[in-house]
Amino acid sequence: FFRFSQQLTFKAEGAVSLFTRDQRSPEFTGSDIDFLSPIQLIRESTRLDVGATAGLAFNEVLWGAEVDLRYLGDGFVPLGFPYQPTDLFELRLSPRTQLLDNRLLLNGSVGYRVNNLSGTNLQTATQLLGMANVVAMLTEALMVAASYTNFGLRNNVDNDTLKLRTVNQSFTLSPSYTLRGRSLIHT
Repeated sequence: FFRFSQQLTFKAEGAVSLFTRDQRSPEFTGSDIDFLSPIQLIRESTRLDVGATAGLAFNEVLWGAEVDLRYLGDGFVPLGFPYQPTDLFELRLSPRTQLLDNRLLLNGSVGYRVNNLSGTNLQTATQLLGMANVVAMLTEALMVAASYTNFGLRNNVDNDTLKLRTVNQSFTLSPSYTLRGRSLIHT
């Protein structure tokens, strides 16, 4: 984490994954990663890869924006997230603002993800990611929150009947009313 100024910050994180998929596979010798043998026995099914994220944020009191980048290599195995897709690059822009004396909050994000960077899979898929949130405090007791998400996926096959184009959209509306007493609050 690095702060350029009160408003501008930069964050980055990286990880290295050394993972063996099959402990029964034969040992692998004479490679560029032999220096890792004291840490882990290198086998033919051992993969070494990296994952990284970086973000640049500009924040004022009433508005701000953040740009995030994410890269996960083909052999990267995030142990805490077993279903995390890898071999991808993602770019996301997330603006936010507060209006009407902080009674109206708007934020969202739009992003683009591409997978199969190494070209090891048959197809490459691109995804358009989008999300918007609105929170409105109508009175001291009544608040309404609304959110919209869009998750689109398509592959790059042009002349095939198995072309894949999927769009998942959801809209959520969440009103809440708060009753305040001397010692209790009910929502």
